[in-house]
Amino acid sequence: MSIGQLTQTIINNPNVASNLQLLDAWLQTQVRYGKMPGVSVGIVYNGELIYQKGFGYADTEKKIPSTPDSRYRIASQTKLFTAIGVMILRDEGKLRLDDPIEKYLPLLQLKSYNTNDPAVTIRQLLSHSSGLSRDIEEHWTGLQFPTKEEFRQLAKTNLRLIYSPNSKWKYSNNAYILLGDIIEAVSGKSYESFITEKILRPLNMSSTAVTQDKNYQITLATGYGRKLPDNSRQKIDFADAKAGTAMAGMASSVTDLAKFVAWQMRLLYENKAEILHPNTLREMQQIQFMDEETRCGLGFEIYRKGNDYLICKGGSYPGYRTCSAINPAEKIGVIVCTNGSDGEAYPGTAWSISERIFDWLTPALKSNGLNSSQSTVLNKYKEFEGLYGNIWNESYVIFLDGKLQIVNPNTPDPKSGIWILEPITTDRFRIVSSPRFTPVGEEVVFNRNSQRKVTGFLAGDGWRSTKIE
Repeated sequence: MSIGQLTQTIINNPNVASNLQLLDAWLQTQVRYGKMPGVSVGIVYNGELIYQKGFGYADTEKKIPSTPDSRYRIASQTKLFTAIGVMILRDEGKLRLDDPIEKYLPLLQLKSYNTNDPAVTIRQLLSHSSGLSRDIEEHWTGLQFPTKEEFRQLAKTNLRLIYSPNSKWKYSNNAYILLGDIIEAVSGKSYESFITEKILRPLNMSSTAVTQDKNYQITLATGYGRKLPDNSRQKIDFADAKAGTAMAGMASSVTDLAKFVAWQMRLLYENKAEILHPNTLREMQQIQFMDEETRCGLGFEIYRKGNDYLICKGGSYPGYRTCSAINPAEKIGVIVCTNGSDGEAYPGTAWSISERIFDWLTPALKSNGLNSSQSTVLNKYKEFEGLYGNIWNESYVIFLDGKLQIVNPNTPDPKSGIWILEPITTDRFRIVSSPRFTPVGEEVVFNRNSQRKVTGFLAGDGWRSTKIE
């Protein structure tokens, strides 16, 4: 995907540009403070990639920068491809979602949770309502995943139902391993061949790999563990998912995942069949099972945000956290890939990158830009913009949403603590809105050097900050 006419129009909207500028400053600050080694981000609007950028490092030791083309283990986002594979077979008439799984896996001898329970179905595997245990053995810490044969042997003793089918939502990696086996049994092809042939090639996802050989592994962004008390991070070696490929084995890039998101938008908004019938994708993105906290489709998760719903899937793999999410009502898609085990890509967390993007870009994309007087002010205030600091914190001055503002870029949501400035004279402004215990109502005075360049500001009578960049 390349920048088209729609993208050019959008990025020329100052409200969009200023919110993307805030996003840049916020993510750069997180990287500088070690919250994550690197991150790549993409934004798709109405089927077109309007923004893609990398921050920090794909390899901190070699100083290889993160880019939109950096490759990450996408972990449980693999489940989306598995679910789509199942739906392709369903639409071809080769299986039914309400078939018992033993119909396609006759060697599987799954003991019922209760004597009178019905058999587990494919639909229940897809919607995490089967009641199956999450994992079959310890491998998320030891990083030794079972082979297919080892999984079959373990299944005889370790694969069990924790709840009756369709009684509770319970996330299950085992369920998606079995779905991968069903794809192979029904299609007569390996899981990798089927997904590559049916999904990746048609979408030209050339950087995406179902499994990763040695040549591909060296192109991956280096995975790092969580930030330790001494601020260091453990480098995580490549871990082959083996039998778990269908639940968490794939790797991709923001650029490729943007193609995947744009494909969904084509089906949803243009109503054209491509890989799937549009109604099949809509079926997958509708709630199939829910409880007090979770809404689950077929492969997709549905996250409630205000009056909107985000269609999401996140992934966590040793050294990586990723997410793809779409707001169908607003035609906005967000892709986030991080190479740290504690990166906050998914909606619903305090520092959620995807959620901040939806928060900031949704109203900006719906706006008509600035009026002529605001545009004049924007150009006049450019010299004040940038990063400032003192012994207490950092501040970022930005003309945002039509007003000159000061935000703290090292917070979960910089917009939650904005200082809004109104001009008095060229370099003097009044703080008309700010959090409690700050000098609201007082003045911010910007300082200049002998060359008339802005060097800092004084807020009230006691808060002086120096311009960093």
